[in-house]
Amino acid sequence: MTTVEQQPVDTAWRPGVPEVALLGGLVVGTIAMYAFGQLLPWWQNGFVGQPRDSWSLGAQDPKDIWPQTAPLAGWVAAAGWLSLLAVPLVAFGGGLMAAAVALNVARQGRRRLTTVAWVLVAVCAALAAFHFSPLGQALTSWRMD
Repeated sequence: MTTVEQQPVDTAWRPGVPEVALLGGLVVGTIAMYAFGQLLPWWQNGFVGQPRDSWSLGAQDPKDIWPQTAPLAGWVAAAGWLSLLAVPLVAFGGGLMAAAVALNVARQGRRRLTTVAWVLVAVCAALAAFHFSPLGQALTSWRMD
C-alpha cells in the first residue's frame, strides 16, 4: 500500500487588482458623495468667502437655501447625510484596509500595485484630516443643522 502525501493548503490572503480597485472605487465614491452633498451646496449658496459664523451653527435656515429649492434636493440631501457616515468610516476603515493590502501586495513583490495601495492610504489620511479640520467640522455642523 502506498501513502499519498497531502500538500499543505495555502490559506494566506493574497490581495490583488480587484481588492485595490474596490478600495479605490470606495474612496473615490465617498469623496464624490462628500463633494456632491456637502461642498456643492456650500459653494452654491455663496458661503465660500464668508466667515464661518455667518453660515455655520444655525445662522442660515436650511429650508430656504439651495438645494432645498432645487429639483435635485432629495439626492443632494441624501448624499450629504450619507457622507457624514461614510467619510469617517472610509477614512479610517478604508485607510487601514488599504495599508493591509499594501503590505501584503508588497510582500508579493508587485510594486505598481503597492504604490497604488499606498496612494489610497494617503488619500484616506487626507480625507480624515479634512473631515476633522475646522472647515470640515463647520460643514458637518451646517449639514446637521
